[in-house]
Amino acid sequence: MTDISNSELLSYPFLSEPIAVTQQQWPDELPPLLSISCITYMHENFIRDAIEGFLMQQTNFKIEILIHDDASTDKTADIVREYENKYPKLIFPTYQVENQYRKNPKTSKNVEQPVRRGKYIAKCEGDDYWIDPLKLQKQVDFLEKNKEYGLVFTDVNILIQETGEFKNAVFHDKILPLRINFTDHLVNRGFLAPCTWLCRREFMPNLKKNYCDGTFPWLLDVFMNSKIYYWDEVTTVYRLLEESASHSKSKKKTYDFRKGVFEIQKDYIIKYNVAEEIKNKIFIETYIHLLEDAILFEDTDFIIEGQKYLQESPSNLMTIINDFYKTKKEYIRLKSDFESVVQSRRYRLGRVVLYPLSYIRSKFKKFNNV
Repeated sequence: MTDISNSELLSYPFLSEPIAVTQQQWPDELPPLLSISCITYMHENFIRDAIEGFLMQQTNFKIEILIHDDASTDKTADIVREYENKYPKLIFPTYQVENQYRKNPKTSKNVEQPVRRGKYIAKCEGDDYWIDPLKLQKQVDFLEKNKEYGLVFTDVNILIQETGEFKNAVFHDKILPLRINFTDHLVNRGFLAPCTWLCRREFMPNLKKNYCDGTFPWLLDVFMNSKIYYWDEVTTVYRLLEESASHSKSKKKTYDFRKGVFEIQKDYIIKYNVAEEIKNKIFIETYIHLLEDAILFEDTDFIIEGQKYLQESPSNLMTIINDFYKTKKEYIRLKSDFESVVQSRRYRLGRVVLYPLSYIRSKFKKFNNV
């Protein structure tokens, strides 16, 4: 199996027009221009939609579909094998015999085993699916013409699986904010629908640590090393499940995930020498939001970490907060979040440990007329 080189691209045998990938005939020795990367686990009710979304694509170039099943115990692997047998020159699966996520929940670094040969990589997990047959063609055409861009993403519909409700065009209709620069994405833990992403292979992540969410640091690195383009068309459905790595009804799982994201934020503050005032904003909001749960779950290390930071914070701590939360709506939200912490029984029981928070509480009174 060989990768595609820059010299080969100059003479790449593009078709005269896009046709369905299932109808294309390519020499076996010709490397794919694009690799689809799909991770799936326990998706027997969803994986057909994902694969059919891949197979409906119409392109003028060769693709490969790499599916990684993480030792599903339902019928996911059987369904993947069914498609593998039908399209052996398109679909190249990996079947784990032991669940990699269960071995280590922070497996985002190494979970995808197949070798991706394409110049471009498109990402879509097994519970999401594409609905635009020209998605790949349009994104590749854009990157071919705009060398300064490393990644292109699109608008997305969100399907709330529990209720069957759709939230359509969530970026265009401003249901979700577009966080399209490094600082905004870092501070606000942005979501830019990874199931829509298509990037140059050189911008695939090479993370030194295993994080709870591999897409968050991945995009931060792309922001700092290239340009990212938003295509204002819906191409994909993102399925919001009751339980997933990033979304859970369990308060403890949500707390652990949010702490994991904070770990990423701290590492990238150091990696890119982020300004002190941005660091302060991230740290202050995180501690205010998470300290109540830290007491609930008796997370002593996090409580001490928060206490130490607040004790050592600059004397103009509240001025920093006020500078960031310039609108009354934003300010009231932060104040409300904080008050819910300090008024809780768990906080009162732990108030000796969290004594530094009383400083913030007293300072809030000075900004009631913001």
